[in-house]
Amino acid sequence: MSRPEVSVIISTYQDEINELKESITSVLHQEKVSQEIILVMVSDDPNTEIAKAWIPKINDGAQYSKIRLHVCRESEHPGKSPDGSFFQINAGLKYATKDYIRWFSGDDILYPRSTITQIEALQKSGKKVSYGGYTLLDRDNKVAESVKFFPYNRLIHQRTNFINDVALFDSSLIKYLPFEFERWGNYAFWHFWLTVFENEGDQFEYTDQVLWAYRIREKSEHVARLKRPGGKQEYARFRRALQNNHPIR
Repeated sequence: MSRPEVSVIISTYQDEINELKESITSVLHQEKVSQEIILVMVSDDPNTEIAKAWIPKINDGAQYSKIRLHVCRESEHPGKSPDGSFFQINAGLKYATKDYIRWFSGDDILYPRSTITQIEALQKSGKKVSYGGYTLLDRDNKVAESVKFFPYNRLIHQRTNFINDVALFDSSLIKYLPFEFERWGNYAFWHFWLTVFENEGDQFEYTDQVLWAYRIREKSEHVARLKRPGGKQEYARFRRALQNNHPIR
């Protein structure tokens, strides 16, 4: 029986190297799937040279998953910061060729059966996007909290984004990308999912399981933005803009 094929885009910039290796290992150990792992790094990240050394060794021992390294440079996108996750994901999307796609942060952890669980849920439901719960890891990598959501609700989605960053989706939805991060900033994920709904209706399948682990970091944009002066007002402003761009029907 053939294994479902998945493109996994991992974005990283100056993550702690052991955490990056742990994150990549968690993707490599996904069960019952075949994966192309597109690791997107930035030329001024010191981890890039380290990755160049150990990726060939990993690929030599991997049967169903292979890592491809793409290094971004400032000259590829003048005036933009290449370490932004949206810039990196957009770069990685150019190389995604498989039936399903997910993106992943280089300091998070994917649990072993997450990918096949999500694919089987999509195959059973006929929908195109799978999302689920996650655990929050504190500074000592201990579970601080488990977070679960609920089946898709358009009215709630209009007010807040609960389709998390590690959702897995059918590659046919790539036509609604790349991310418009110049316009929406860190809310570009939210804008993408709402665009999917506007064009294809409810394609969201909720899996009531914890699928991945998220490391709490002060540098995380969603944490930092609320701490900045005017951060909460900024959030409210973007939410109104998204609502106006995607009116409830």
